[in-house]
Amino acid sequence: MNRRFESRVSPLRIALFLLAIVALLLMAHLAAEAVRTTVGADLPDRATAMWNLDEENNVPTWFASMVLALVGFALAFVGMMKYQERDRHWWQWFAIALIPLFLSLDDMAQLHEALSQPLSDEYGFGGLFHWAWLVVALPVVAVLTVLFLPFLIRLPARTAVLLLAGAGITFSGGVVLEMFEGWRVDASGQGGLLLFSMVTVQEVAEMIGSIIALYAIIDYAGGYRPELVLHIERDDLPFVGESRPHSGEVGLDHLEPAEQS
Repeated sequence: MNRRFESRVSPLRIALFLLAIVALLLMAHLAAEAVRTTVGADLPDRATAMWNLDEENNVPTWFASMVLALVGFALAFVGMMKYQERDRHWWQWFAIALIPLFLSLDDMAQLHEALSQPLSDEYGFGGLFHWAWLVVALPVVAVLTVLFLPFLIRLPARTAVLLLAGAGITFSGGVVLEMFEGWRVDASGQGGLLLFSMVTVQEVAEMIGSIIALYAIIDYAGGYRPELVLHIERDDLPFVGESRPHSGEVGLDHLEPAEQS
């Protein structure tokens, strides 16, 4: 019997769900800091570091990396649709998808942190460039902005504005605020309420920026091709007792395209 599973995807509900998780992570971060400053001496470091937005290899880092990966996969998915329709700009969707996917990898593998120390040792950066990886990041961001500006211009205004907003918020948190954090650390060292506040705003801004970008891409896909059908085929493997391979189909109810680009 041919069974069909149908589901509706709401970009707004996905964004609100992810933003709710950000709010929970922020509360856990603030609570962990409060516990650390009051009874921290009686707790293992990992008990509070697990929720600290400024730490690596913990729950907030995993979540931020996951959202960035979802942005990359969503861009690649649109690229697949464009490729099937022989759109000559299909490759640009795959190319831009590499950016959030790399950032997702960097979040977990701490690649930019590994770059900072050798640069600082070699050239003695300080002040706003206390985190020396920013010296490399700024020109890379400038080049990518110029390269992908035509891509953004071709998009519907709604999608372009949302993507720019997401990228702008992420850049403000991940680069601009990071520069001022480095300046503060260079001048006064680690610790203090001001640095804690800057780090908190930076990390939350990065996550919110990624969620806005994800919303923009899913919203664009919904307007470009609201009816998406996925065929799942089983491999013909020689397992005893297995039924004949068949394909499953997952799709959305048909709607007329709202906009195309």
